Amino acid sequence: MKLITKVKQFKNIVLRILRNTVFQKVCKYIFLFLVYYITIFTLVLNIYELKLSNINNRVNTVLSILSTPNYDKGLEIIPSIQNKNIPIEPSFFKPITVVKSILFKQNEYRPILKEFYGGYQYRHNAEYIPSQKSNNFISDMLKQIIISWKSELDSINLCDINLSNIDLMVAKFDSTLLINSDFSNSNLSGTRFAYSDLSLSNFSDSRLAYCNFNNAQITNSDFSGCYLFDSSFLHTTVRVVNFDNSKIHSIDFSNTIFWGGISNCSFNNADIRWCNFSGIDSLNIKIFKNTKTLYDCKFENEIKAQILLEYPRLFQKPTD
Repeated sequence: MKLITKVKQFKNIVLRILRNTVFQKVCKYIFLFLVYYITIFTLVLNIYELKLSNINNRVNTVLSILSTPNYDKGLEIIPSIQNKNIPIEPSFFKPITVVKSILFKQNEYRPILKEFYGGYQYRHNAEYIPSQKSNNFISDMLKQIIISWKSELDSINLCDINLSNIDLMVAKFDSTLLINSDFSNSNLSGTRFAYSDLSLSNFSDSRLAYCNFNNAQITNSDFSGCYLFDSSFLHTTVRVVNFDNSKIHSIDFSNTIFWGGISNCSFNNADIRWCNFSGIDSLNIKIFKNTKTLYDCKFENEIKAQILLEYPRLFQKPTD
């Protein structure tokens, strides 16, 4: 009997709670919130998957075109895929990710796409190989495509391409449009850029030994922190270029066209040795005020005399 009495008491308590208007309102609001949240989440997730599907299709288009004689058209699509913004992946149990997916974009290709390609990277004239470099799989794969075709990159439009943090030695970019390209922190030794447009390009912290920049256009570009060694700048147009913190060794600038004068370039803390600046008559020597060294560099006699007078330390043999 006591048990039955307790059950009845509990039942009455539950009924009173359920009949309470405040409780009913709370339940109503919770229910409405869940309905709205599930609806919004479903919509956001569909948008996210649609964006991913679009990227899948574009990458497939590139892979298809690369197998045709018009492979250059496929290569030209790569920058637009790299710069495609996609929403942040939403998670049902992390509402903040839903908000971020609506308000923010990211220029990154998530590992979720890895399944679509079976976890493999593309290689020209070779089998697919497993990706082990990073989680940003699609970005790595697009760069790998460029590496695989590095000897056939002449005379195409690769503006806005991202080729940072890769080994791209002995590539051929002759007469290629590379405006706003990113080669930062890459090994580009032996690469050709003759007659290319490198305006607004980023070569910061890159290795540029034995490169060919002959007749190229280099305007408003960043070469800070890079290593330039024995590269050719014959008839190259250089304007507003940042060479800060770079090692510039054995470069012949005598036939380089410093449009507007070499003074619009920056050489702060640059290590400049065995370079040839002869033939440049108009030169504001103040651009070398914060340069580390100009050891064994050639200048017109008058300009060299001015530098020796103002900054004699620059021609002293470095200790390192």
